[in-house]
Amino acid sequence: EPADEARPAAAVARGPAVVVAPPLERMPAAEVGPVAANHVALEELTPKQLDMIKQLKAAYIAHGGELDEYGDVFILRFLVDKDWKYASAEKKAKSTATWRAKVGANAMRKRIAAGQNYADIPNIKELFTCVSVANGLCRTKTGDLMTIIDYGSLNVDAFFKKLNNAEYFDINTYILEYLSYHADKLTQESGALVRQAMVVDAGGIGLGHVSLRMFIRFKPIMPLADLYYPELLGCARVLNAAWALHQGWKLVKPLLSKQIQDMVGILDSSKTQGALLKIANAEVIPDYLGGKATTISRPALDWYPKDPSKGVDLDHICPGKKLGAFMRRSLAPGSTKLAGIPDDAPKGYKPPKK
Repeated sequence: EPADEARPAAAVARGPAVVVAPPLERMPAAEVGPVAANHVALEELTPKQLDMIKQLKAAYIAHGGELDEYGDVFILRFLVDKDWKYASAEKKAKSTATWRAKVGANAMRKRIAAGQNYADIPNIKELFTCVSVANGLCRTKTGDLMTIIDYGSLNVDAFFKKLNNAEYFDINTYILEYLSYHADKLTQESGALVRQAMVVDAGGIGLGHVSLRMFIRFKPIMPLADLYYPELLGCARVLNAAWALHQGWKLVKPLLSKQIQDMVGILDSSKTQGALLKIANAEVIPDYLGGKATTISRPALDWYPKDPSKGVDLDHICPGKKLGAFMRRSLAPGSTKLAGIPDDAPKGYKPPKK
């Protein structure tokens, strides 16, 4: 296909709690690392590009797709993803419309738009007792939503006992919808395309975390963002990578497009501490990762499960001594049953033997 007009110049999202940073093309590559190269300012879209958005919206709806008040941003992502090559963007958009109707993603987004909270996602409470995960925890220097997952905190046996594969698939689809909706909303409000910065802490993982049953569970989920949520991922970091992680990456990598693979930066433990300060301000990065944040800030604090009256198990929420301990300070400050270590314990503290 012939290339259309060049992408708009990079821009930085501005909004509440966002640190204003220079555009990416002015920052040394070493300071930014692997990120999506196509940061887009809405005000710099050309008349031709705006017309392409209008045209693709009509084609998407004609194919059975549903759009809300942020439909222009939703459609923009397909065109940016395909370098403004209309035929390729239309093909992916139509495929997405079919998939969304099949899995119920449109209904999920409508409920989120109507005010459904992250904590009310079906089975999210069970997930929060199996692994520490902080979706949309904070904003990066370029305004993207940062998600942190402590994969090493995952209790593999509980993960399979509490959730079956179908339930976990639905949880992931719902989370993608939640992040997609809020990224579209923030894009409209800030004037620059907002994506997700994904951070996975691989410290502490073992063979159970990269086993065949884990691969079978993750296989249908790994390509979803790639196939049906274009331009939602902006960058990815894997921290504290060791041997087991690299074995798992060999299995996962073929499921991802070359575009997504190129966004992933894998760091061993010697390069992990402070690495996130290159993409986000210290005030929003958890202290255990070299930042200054000691508690979850809003709006993320209002998203996560923390109300025992709604069935939240505060004695077992957010496992682990890293991200889990950080999250429990805000979500369950009085509960240390699972880790056995108080959140304010000094370095080197060991719980008494029972």
